[in-house]
Amino acid sequence: MVETLHTHADIGVPPPEVTHNACRPEPAPAPPRPRAHRRWWAAVAVTAALSIPFGWLLSYAAALPFYLGLFFFVLFGLLIGALAYRLAHPGCPYAASALVAGTTLIVLACWGTSLYKEAADLPHDLASRAVRQTGNLGERTSADYQADVARQVRAYLRAHYRPGGTLGYLRWVATSGVIPAEALSDFPRELSVGQRRASWMVRVVLSLTLLSFGVGSQTLVLREPQT
Repeated sequence: MVETLHTHADIGVPPPEVTHNACRPEPAPAPPRPRAHRRWWAAVAVTAALSIPFGWLLSYAAALPFYLGLFFFVLFGLLIGALAYRLAHPGCPYAASALVAGTTLIVLACWGTSLYKEAADLPHDLASRAVRQTGNLGERTSADYQADVARQVRAYLRAHYRPGGTLGYLRWVATSGVIPAEALSDFPRELSVGQRRASWMVRVVLSLTLLSFGVGSQTLVLREPQT
């Protein structure tokens, strides 16, 4: 007996579909896309506000001799960055550009506060030094004498390093750092900032660098994975 071979067309059954990709490996899953950045910016706003008291304290640490205060810029930077990380972590990953921008805002809020406090305290600090060094207060109390000298220091900075305030302080300390005796009607000698200009500039640059390192080491790990 001869067996008859039938094709699919002969028996009315459609041929099976041929899958050309059947032997190809499954494509790798796409990396997670960065989520909406609303939570990140909310964390930035909260952390920047809470970093202001840290900046206030850092203004005192910056005055420590031998650059010892720089340690606190690293320490406080780590604490501030850890707070931002804790607040923003549930919504990660985030785009690197948003993380860099937000981290910069946090650092500037803290670092700017420390400079603002340093500039605001300068007239009082110089006047306190004048009280300790002078031997003739006249009929004034030490508090009145100190207030007069502080007022003269502020007037000198406004007149010669406009607009005064923090910007005037930065210009003054970076270019001169000296209040001449001619500007002080109540004190016979010049008054100067505690650190030399070069030392002050080195300290300011290092403080910004170390604070940025401390904060960024905690926040920049929230970025999306690189492909």
